[in-house]
Amino acid sequence: MTILKGMRSDYEKLTKSMDDFSSERISLVPDSLSLSCQLNDTKPSKGTSGDISVLHLVDTCHLSWSGCVQLSTVEECPWNGQVWVGDTGTGEVSVFSHEGKLTKTIRGHGIIYPVGIAFGIKDREIFIADQRQQCIWVLNGNTYEITRHFGKDSSKKHRLHSISCILMDHKERIWVLNGNRVQIWSTGGEYQRTQEDGLSSISRISNISLNKAGKRIAVLESAQNRVYVMSTISWRTLFVIDVKEKVVKLTWDLYDRIIILLKDRVQVYEGRNLSKNEKIDEAPSNLSTLGDDVAVCYNHHVAVKSWKERK
Repeated sequence: MTILKGMRSDYEKLTKSMDDFSSERISLVPDSLSLSCQLNDTKPSKGTSGDISVLHLVDTCHLSWSGCVQLSTVEECPWNGQVWVGDTGTGEVSVFSHEGKLTKTIRGHGIIYPVGIAFGIKDREIFIADQRQQCIWVLNGNTYEITRHFGKDSSKKHRLHSISCILMDHKERIWVLNGNRVQIWSTGGEYQRTQEDGLSSISRISNISLNKAGKRIAVLESAQNRVYVMSTISWRTLFVIDVKEKVVKLTWDLYDRIIILLKDRVQVYEGRNLSKNEKIDEAPSNLSTLGDDVAVCYNHHVAVKSWKERK
C-alpha cells in the first residue's frame, strides 16, 4: 500500500509539471504562418514579435467576394498559407492566396452551413464542419474535390447533430464541439471518444480552442461568459477568466495568449491577466489567428489586422 501511495504521488507531480509546461517557453515561430496582404497602396505587412505591449491592431487587408452574405469561419492552411473562409448564408467556401487574392470558391457540392474548417497536414486534407448537413466534409487539399463525409451516418449516440466548432490537434485528431459535448474523431471518420473529464460540470459550452502545443484547451461557457483553461493531460482547470460580458469567440495565438472576441473589442489575455483591449467595428461573428495577424469575420468581409506600433 505504501508503494502504491508513492507511485500515485509521483504521478501527480509528473502531471502537474507537464501541465505547467507550455509553448510560450519555446521561441520557434515559423515565418511561413504570417499572412502578407495589401490594403490600398500600403506595402504588404508581416507579423510582429510576441511583445504587443506597445502595439495596436491595424487593418491590413479585407477578404470578400461577390455574393458573400454571412461569413462564419476563417482559417489559414498550414502547408501553403492559403486562407479559407466559410459563408453560412450561401454555403460557399472561398480560398484566398497568401497575398489576399481570391483563387477559388467552392459551391454546390452539398455544403450548406460551414461553421468550421480544419486541416490535416499528413494527407493534405481539408475538413469542413457543416451544421445543417450534420457532418464533416473532407476535401482533397490539391484539387479541392470532396472525397467523403462522416458523422451523419454514425450511431445515434455519437452522431454529429449540432456542430459548432472543429479543431485539429498536433496528433491529427479532430476535436468537434457537438452540442455540449466535445468529441474526438480520427481523420478517417472513426469516432474515438467523448471527453467528459473536466467538462461535465460546464453547462453551456459554445466554443473551444486548443493552444499550439495541444496541451491546453480554452473552453467558453456562454451562460456565465467564463473561459475555463484546462490541461489536456490531466484535465484539471488551470485558471478561469471571468469576462463579465458576452463573448463571441475565442482562440489562442502563437505565443500562448488567449484572444477573446467581444461585440466591439478584441481582448488579449496572458494567463488570466488582461494585457490588451482593442476597439474594433461592431457585430463581428468569429475570429482566428493567421500567423501573428488577427482575422475577424463580419457578414460581408474578413478584416485581417496586424499589430503595429502607435505613431
